[in-house]
Formats: sequence, structure tokens, C-alpha cells
Amino acid sequence: MTGWLLVMLGALMVGITKSGFGSGAGLMIVPITLLGTHYLGWENKTALAMILPLLCFGDILAAWQHRREFDKRMVGRLLPGSIVGVIIGSLLLRWFNHQRQQVAEAMVNLDVGFESVVLVGLHWYRLWRARGQLPLFVPTFVRTSVVGMFAGLSSTMAHAAGPIIALHLLPQRMNRRVYVGTCAIYFLIVNSTKLPGYFAASMFTGDVLLSALKFSPLVLLGALLGVWINKRISDQLFSAVVYALAFGTGWYILFKGIRQLSVGL
Repeated sequence: MTGWLLVMLGALMVGITKSGFGSGAGLMIVPITLLGTHYLGWENKTALAMILPLLCFGDILAAWQHRREFDKRMVGRLLPGSIVGVIIGSLLLRWFNHQRQQVAEAMVNLDVGFESVVLVGLHWYRLWRARGQLPLFVPTFVRTSVVGMFAGLSSTMAHAAGPIIALHLLPQRMNRRVYVGTCAIYFLIVNSTKLPGYFAASMFTGDVLLSALKFSPLVLLGALLGVWINKRISDQLFSAVVYALAFGTGWYILFKGIRQLSVGL
């Protein structure tokens, strides 16, 4: 029962974060879903494959809601590097699929856990240094391309690019709705380009797609809740709770990956 509740919470958070708060807050989705599927006895690659269609559905809903408010220039600058990152990540997924499953699962857990802990820690550190107000940030084309490549790789391997993009966009002090719209359009494109790589790595099965279909109504409900919550709670409070949950869950996933790797090698 605990496993199903956690997976349902993950699906609900897809809609809430994408439609209500853009990227960054969604860092907790993958760790919570992986934790839930761990209780259910699923392989990590099965969980990651099931999450991708839910993310795509959430992206479509969010992109429709914010289709008139997004930064076309920023999306265009992020995409070239992101596509390169998706290609590299797809090749790595295919390679992992032909190695010992224990090692492959350990590497995915290490990636999710490490990024969760480090990126949340970096976010808190930057807030502390800035005394609660991040300074204005104007990125160069090179830096944006590097961020895009790292985001594409992390997104393909573990759906963990949200905080990377958030830490890149938030310091630019975008209008709140423009920020959410930019994240929605960007991730709609990036997550769609991940689909062929997942098919090539044989990660999609009938059961995986059926499970994603069953949980998709929760994404829709989450999208509606995201808009409702957005109007009634401050971004600061919501992000603080989500980052705290992601930080704690990230440590669990990280130690789980270390334990798996020590056994698998």
C-alpha cells in the first residue's frame, strides 16, 4: 500500500510542479517514485520508463496553460546543448541495459541521489550567500549551452534536469508566469526527444505504458491543483518544503545506490 501511495504522489506532483511552479520543485518526483516502486519490487529502469510518459503529459498541459508566456530566446539557447545531452544519455542508457542489472540500477540511483543532494545544497548555499535574495544573473551563450547539455544528460538518465534549469533561470528574475511557461515549453521538447532513446533501450513495455496511462488522471488533477495552489501559497514556502523533502529522499536514494554498487561489483 505504501508503494502505491508514493507512486500516486509522484504522479500528482508531476502536474502540480509543471503547471504551478515550473522546474526545480519537481526534484522530489523521481526519488519519491523510485522509493514507491522499490516497495512494489519494480526495477528502477521500469520506474524511470513509466515516469517519462507522465512527464510528457504534464508538459503538454503546462505548455497549453502557459503557451502565450515564455521566453523563446532562452528556450532556443538551451536546446542545442540539451539535444546533445539527450543523445549522450540515450547511448548510456542503451549501454547500461546490456550490463549487469544491479550495477545499472546502482548507477541510476547514484545519479538521482547525488544530484538531489548536491543541487538542493547548492540552492540553499546560494540563498544563504545572497541573504535570501539571489543576484541578477545574465548567462553567456557558452554557459547556457553547457547547462543545456548537462540538463539533457541528467534528464535522460534520471529525469533530474529540473533543478539544473531552475538554478539557471531563477537568478535571471523572470516574470513568474514567463518562468513557468519557459520551463513548460523547454521540457515538452526535451522530454519528447527522450522517447526514441527509451524505445531503443527497450525500456518501454506494454505494462509500463499501461501503468503510465492508469496514473495519468493524477497528472491532470495535479495540474489543476498546481494552478489553485499557485494562487494561494507563496513560492518561497512551497519551494522550501519541496527542497527539504527532496534533500532527505535524495540521501536515501544515494545510500541505496552505494549499497547496490558495492554488491554488484
